[in-house]
Amino acid sequence: MNRALNLRKSLAILGIPVLIIVIMILLTKSSIFTTNSNSLSIGITFDLLLTVPLIYFLQIRKTNIPKITILSFVIIGMIVCTLIIPSINQYYLDLFKTWIFPVLELSIVSYVIYKLTKVIKRYKVNKNGSLDFFTALKDTCREILPKAAVIPVVTEIAVFYYGFIYWKKRNLSKNEFSYHKNSGTISLLIALVIIIRIETVVFHILLAK
Repeated sequence: MNRALNLRKSLAILGIPVLIIVIMILLTKSSIFTTNSNSLSIGITFDLLLTVPLIYFLQIRKTNIPKITILSFVIIGMIVCTLIIPSINQYYLDLFKTWIFPVLELSIVSYVIYKLTKVIKRYKVNKNGSLDFFTALKDTCREILPKAAVIPVVTEIAVFYYGFIYWKKRNLSKNEFSYHKNSGTISLLIALVIIIRIETVVFHILLAK
């Protein structure tokens, strides 16, 4: 019974915004839009960019659904507006893309960084100073992102972090060990680089002949 109620509630939360988007799309295909394209374009733009995300927010404000999911409807609204509104009537859409959407992006990034710093501080307290960045990042994203988006976002950030930022050698505790320098990986990579250079020179000589 509870599962059925939750399913109905979830369908209602997603169904109402999606229904409004579909109605806006159908409206642009009607003869009414053809004769009043200028005024209706303004109304449709504001409905898709503001009304739909607002309705979605009002429905999820007392649920466990992350508030950051509102951004998904903002992005959907921008895409739909770009596709269905004539280019000559996209003045307010262009203003939104230029001024409002970047502010939303910066706000979300700042919020993620803020949450991440709080989680890092908590980890430092609980783990006596030791810290697993990947775990902290994953826990943070679980609190603010939809479940399906956690792993992709965490993976992208972690690859950038470990590939370009985190190069400092970590001090090992007494009960830890590292096989990095003893694995032969560095020697193998050096050998591959030398072989590739030799083969490249030979290949260019053959091409020249």
